[in-house]
Amino acid sequence: MPLRRKSARFPTGPRSDRTAILNPGCAAGEQMVKALRDFVKSTIAPYKYPRRIDFVTTLSRTETGKLQRFKLCGLAPVGAGA
Repeated sequence: MPLRRKSARFPTGPRSDRTAILNPGCAAGEQMVKALRDFVKSTIAPYKYPRRIDFVTTLSRTETGKLQRFKLCGLAPVGAGA
């Protein structure tokens, strides 16, 4: 599976953005974005698919391991996100 299970979604208005971490050996690019969108469209309602996908190397977490969603906006994407 190309993606790790740990990813986060945060609302930015009427659409949702998606931040994902790729497994080692997988490349971020338009093919990966298309594959993820197609997978999501086949899994949930097609209108709910993420319009933008950013790939990052790590997600910000607290000392107890909780995701710091407010810091996701400031993370620099890796590779080509769409």
